[in-house]
Formats: sequence, C-alpha cells, structure tokens
Amino acid sequence: MVELILAGAVAVISHVYIRRFVARRLRFTPVVQKRKVGLAASIVVGGALFLVGQPLFAIPLVTPWLGTGTAFALGAGGATGVWYGRRQAKNQKLLED
Repeated sequence: MVELILAGAVAVISHVYIRRFVARRLRFTPVVQKRKVGLAASIVVGGALFLVGQPLFAIPLVTPWLGTGTAFALGAGGATGVWYGRRQAKNQKLLED
C-alpha cells in the first residue's frame, strides 16, 4: 500500500514539474507545435525516465518501498507531462507570464 501511494506521488510530481517546464520554457520552439513530434517526445521522455528511475528505485537500502512500479509511474507521469505541457504551450497567450 505504501508503494502505491509513493508511486502515485512520484507520478503526480513528475507530471506537474515537466508540464510546467514544457509549457513555459519550450513554448517558443516550433517543434512543440507539431503533434507527431510531441507524441515522440512523450514516448522518449517516458522511456528515459523509466530507465533512469529503474536503478534508482531498485536499491533496497535507500528506498525499501519503491521498485519497478514507481519507476514506471515516474515515466508515465513524465510522458503525460510532456504531452499536456505541449498542448498548454500551444494554447497559451504570448504575454501571459
């Protein structure tokens, strides 16, 4: 139960952080405006976060309640954060800061 709660928290935090980063910092790049590139970027970011999170969450002495599910939640949260951040940057007004 603890692992499920922590995995959900990791997914929400990674989603919110990456969505804000993409919406604010990458809104002026033309690549963000393209749908297929946004999908590819979501897949790449999700996979990269999963691969980076896998060894970090597999260390039993440092994180006894975290594992592969948490790494998957980190990747899924990051992928959805890129996708929704791209949509938010596309629909955002330029003078809104």
